[in-house]
Amino acid sequence: MPSLLRIDGDPATWRVSTTIGPLSASSKPVALAVEEPLKGVLLLSPRAMGSAVVFPLPGFDYHGHVPNGIILPQQAWVYVPSATGPDPLSNPQRLYLVAKNIVELHDEITAAMSQGSFVTLDLAEVADPSSAAPSAAEPDGSIMLNFGTLPFVVLCLAPATG
Repeated sequence: MPSLLRIDGDPATWRVSTTIGPLSASSKPVALAVEEPLKGVLLLSPRAMGSAVVFPLPGFDYHGHVPNGIILPQQAWVYVPSATGPDPLSNPQRLYLVAKNIVELHDEITAAMSQGSFVTLDLAEVADPSSAAPSAAEPDGSIMLNFGTLPFVVLCLAPATG
């Protein structure tokens, strides 16, 4: 059953297209398909989550997110909780382009959430629009994630378009 989800201090209201079961029943990471404000997979760590609020999807046509027209290349992006939510126009940007494919990234983060361990991911440069892969050049920085305390991340290929 689709629903809306708010987690800890992150201001985003996530439109979840999969059923959300009891989160307190497991300390294992929970993968939820999300449609807005980013389209992808929200990996939730119940062991690190302080609070989660689940709302049923309203009976009317819900449009909580108005697309901003930004088209991101088809590369793996990571969103981590922030006080202002996901905003691809912010400076610095709160979506991080990583140098791994999304399947490897999903597996690595799920394992780190299960263990409550740290992960350091290399950031990539935006690929040439004619290319489907991140630049193979030197990393363009890194992001360190502590899954002992980080309640969730969202893995996506591009933001929601509608």
